[in-house]
Amino acid sequence: MQSIAHSARLLGAWFYYPPGASALEQLDQHLNDGSLAAAWPYAAGAPLLTTLSEARQQPLLEDAYQQLFIGPEALAAPPWGSVYLDPEQVLFGDSHQALKHFLEQETGLALATAQREPLDHFGLLLLLLGQLALEEREDGVNRLLGEFLLPWSWHYLEQLEKHSPHPFYRSLAQLSATTLSQWQVERGVTPIPMRLYR
Repeated sequence: MQSIAHSARLLGAWFYYPPGASALEQLDQHLNDGSLAAAWPYAAGAPLLTTLSEARQQPLLEDAYQQLFIGPEALAAPPWGSVYLDPEQVLFGDSHQALKHFLEQETGLALATAQREPLDHFGLLLLLLGQLALEEREDGVNRLLGEFLLPWSWHYLEQLEKHSPHPFYRSLAQLSATTLSQWQVERGVTPIPMRLYR
C-alpha cells in the first residue's frame, strides 16, 4: 500500500495545486534533481518522470494551469467526475453525492477544502487515495478506485492529454494513466461499469 500512498499523493498534488504553490516546492525539487524518478515505485513511470521534469522547465505553465483547471473559458477537460458521470454533466451531481456519502459514512473522512468546491476533483481524489493507502485502509482504497476513480479517470486523462496546451500536463496525464493501471493490477480492482456522458 505504500507504493500507492506515495504515488497518489504526489500525482494528486500536481493536479490540485497551481504551479508555484508552496505545497509543490519540495516535490518539484525532487522532480528536477532526478531523485523522484529514482524512487518512483513503478518502473513504467520512471521515464515519464524524466519527460515530466523536462516539460516542467518550459514557459507558460501557469497559463496552462489556468486554462485547464480554472477558466474563465469553458474547460476542455474538466477535472470533476460528476461532469462525466451525471446525465446533466453538472457539478455536485448524483455521483458527487455518492462520493460524499462514501467519505462521511464509509471512511469517516470529511475533506476540508478552502472553498465550497466539488470533492470529486481528480487531484483531490488522488490525495484522498494516498491518505487511505497510508492508513492501510484496504477496503476504502479498493472502493475509491473501483467506484469513484477508475470508471471515469482514463477518459478524463485522455481528454487532458488531447487538449493540454503544455507538455507538462500532457506528460502528467500519461504518467497518471500508467499509474492508474498499476494500481488496478496491484489491488485487483474491477471498475464498476458506468456510462460516461461527456
